[in-house]
Amino acid sequence: MARSDAPHRDAPDTSPLLEKISTLLSDEIRGPDPELLMWRGDLMHDARRFPEATSAYTSALQAQPFDSSLRVQCAMRLCESTLATGKATAARDVFLKLLESHAGRLEVRLLQARIIHALSAGD
Repeated sequence: MARSDAPHRDAPDTSPLLEKISTLLSDEIRGPDPELLMWRGDLMHDARRFPEATSAYTSALQAQPFDSSLRVQCAMRLCESTLATGKATAARDVFLKLLESHAGRLEVRLLQARIIHALSAGD
């Protein structure tokens, strides 16, 4: 059985983009850029490297300043990557901490339903 953090054979090759983003993120003058970190998380997620995606999204959420709508999107992606690693309880905790106040938004409610379903199926 393949490890969940190993690149999936059908996953796109994100190496060139990851290299460019890593170069931009290493620019110490600019400091951590939440959007670049979020893009890195997206690339990792697309490559099915969920633990690394989770780490990138967490770093993005810790970076400042961060537009509030992008913050919600990033928190949702963090929940999705956490679910993809099979950690429904952790995804619920992220949801409660970062997204519960946005539960009126349809996409947030759909994510909440996915988390509830994963919890009922077992962590």
